[in-house]
Parts: sequence; structure tokens; C-alpha cells
Amino acid sequence: LDQDFLPTCTTPLLVLMGDDLYHPQSSSRLVAEMAPDVKFIESWKSGEAMQQAQRAFAEFLASADPAA
Repeated sequence: LDQDFLPTCTTPLLVLMGDDLYHPQSSSRLVAEMAPDVKFIESWKSGEAMQQAQRAFAEFLASADPAA
């Protein structure tokens, strides 16, 4: 993870928090804290949290600039 890049990233990011060896919570939180335009979702894997994450994902995509 290139921490020097994160503050300069101008692309909007949607970060769903990881919780395994390859996608640890610490990396998810770091990206959410350091990148300037982040929507961070901590809980998203089941139940109501999954439904809320699906809505957030749809809203994130809908807000994307089609000219980009």
C-alpha cells in the first residue's frame, strides 16, 4: 500500500472494510483515513448491513461522473 499516494488520489473511492489476511481491517481504515474522497463501509457482509451496503454501492455508482 503506497501511503504517499493516498492523500493525492483524486478518484472517489468506496471502501468496504476487509477482515482477512489479504484485505486486513488496518489497510481498509488506512485508505479511509488518508484518501480525500472516501465512502467507508465497516459492516457489509450480511443481513441489514448488506442491504445498506448495496444501497451505498448503487448511490456511489450513480454519483460517478459519466465524463470521467
